[in-house]
Amino acid sequence: MFPYPANGDFRLAFESEEVTDPTPPAVTAAAEAATVPPLGDRRLPVIVWGLVRDESGVNLTSGAYAVTDEYGQVEPQGSFSIKQDGRYSFVVWLETRRADDRDGRRFLITVTAEEEDGHVGIASTTVTIRR
Repeated sequence: MFPYPANGDFRLAFESEEVTDPTPPAVTAAAEAATVPPLGDRRLPVIVWGLVRDESGVNLTSGAYAVTDEYGQVEPQGSFSIKQDGRYSFVVWLETRRADDRDGRRFLITVTAEEEDGHVGIASTTVTIRR
């Protein structure tokens, strides 16, 4: 038999349980240009933008990015702010010099953001410096 509370108030059993959102935030990422021409020994500014959504709320200062290229070199990394509506954008400077690479130099830009409960969402986009 199910034990009933002595005072008959069933709400007390459920009010003390804290419910957390177990899913990470949904993050999207896109780059201004997926493919750009080679420009020699220069750095090219590329705008990255996207959206972060989560039902339990997003930590607006948790945005971070890291860039790696296909040669295993770590390029720029940093942080960005997320607007109240979940949108974000930032500029990343990519090195346009490439080795003797037949398919161009590819950069992977990885973006992360946290929800208020601490779960981390991740998205990525690529930019290729053409041959």
